[in-house]
Amino acid sequence: MPHLSFPPDSPEPLLRLAILECGQVCYARHLMTSNDGNISVRVDESRVLITPAGLCKGRMDADDLLIVDLRGNVLASANDRRPSTETPMHLEVYKLRPDVRAVIHAHPIFATALTVAGLDFPDDILPEVALTLGHVPVSAYATPSSHEDAEVVRPLIRDHDAILLRQHGSLTVGKNLEEALIHLERLEHVAEVFHHARQLGGVARIPPEELRKLANSKLLRHCEEGALPGAARQGRCPDEAIPKGDAVSSDQGIASHPSTSGVPSAQDARNDGRRQSPRSKS
Repeated sequence: MPHLSFPPDSPEPLLRLAILECGQVCYARHLMTSNDGNISVRVDESRVLITPAGLCKGRMDADDLLIVDLRGNVLASANDRRPSTETPMHLEVYKLRPDVRAVIHAHPIFATALTVAGLDFPDDILPEVALTLGHVPVSAYATPSSHEDAEVVRPLIRDHDAILLRQHGSLTVGKNLEEALIHLERLEHVAEVFHHARQLGGVARIPPEELRKLANSKLLRHCEEGALPGAARQGRCPDEAIPKGDAVSSDQGIASHPSTSGVPSAQDARNDGRRQSPRSKS
């Protein structure tokens, strides 16, 4: 799907096709169901192209999409479409992250289930997470279809390209929809692997020293490229240990999941870098 990797100067018709393709992928892969979720792209410095309210993202036409400004005012609409109440959450990202040109709010099943169960995202079980997403925080709970959606992502989105919205899905961002979709797919893949590992009897964590190697490798790569995307901004150039996240602590409602192998989880390592978590089944 070539339209997903659109360059920054892409014309509006191409961006509309990119959103349609992204919606079809998300719907086919059960990352969005019914009329849930929203997809948007930055058209220019003052305009955003976004999906409307009440429409299945897998069955849209190009004319269904809206153009809004950064205040949420509708600049162009066809077919009597109206903006989603989650539009302010997308606009908040674009205001805080000038490097972001695409935002996907989805409802991935396994990743969302983590927040329903009160569990942190398991960012210490697969190496590719440390090399890409890094720490994935969980937001505070927000009343759906309210201004709270934008408020809960505000303290997190500056330093993260993927966020779990408590009991409300996920938010992933990127330089284009291909990147934002890759983050979303990886988020759901890791959550599903974690689920199946628990079903099989236990979850083995990557040792903290190995996580540090992966984190440093990621930071050095981005520093050499001269760009630090959201996930990489959790650290510093050139040397940094495990990236520091902004997740809500367990005393605010997120239950941590202890290591099955006696090795500290990534969250444990971020807390003190030394503490061993107890042996127990996840």
